[in-house]
Amino acid sequence: MIEDLARGDLIHTEIARKYGRSVQGIRQFSSRNHTEVSRRRAVLQGELNAATADQWVTEKAQLGDLYWKHYEDLDARISNPDIDDRTVKALTREATAIIYKYSELMGHLPPRTSKVEVARSVLTDFDVISIDEAGGFSSVTDG
Repeated sequence: MIEDLARGDLIHTEIARKYGRSVQGIRQFSSRNHTEVSRRRAVLQGELNAATADQWVTEKAQLGDLYWKHYEDLDARISNPDIDDRTVKALTREATAIIYKYSELMGHLPPRTSKVEVARSVLTDFDVISIDEAGGFSSVTDG
């Protein structure tokens, strides 16, 4: 029962049906054995993390290889003397984007920021300000 509670695949009603117990009995068991259930849940989470870590790294490496092969293909096409300047420019732009994506994937670039915090200036709070001898700001219109 601890295994089923730790996995979280089944709700209390389903566990009660599986073991021929009441839902209230399962809740009480879960409450009494909370520490053991939490310990088992942590072990299961660790096993899952270990099992999926290699998969994530493998997929990242495969994507990096794909980017690099695409770049090499573009580079070979750009080197062809028979293509016009407009096509060379378009292929170069695409190759630059591929290099950027590859560098970002491999961690060679700083992370992108989605929000920039802007500090509000004290000076925007007043129409007219004065600076006292101690270096503090005050509003002239306050009197």
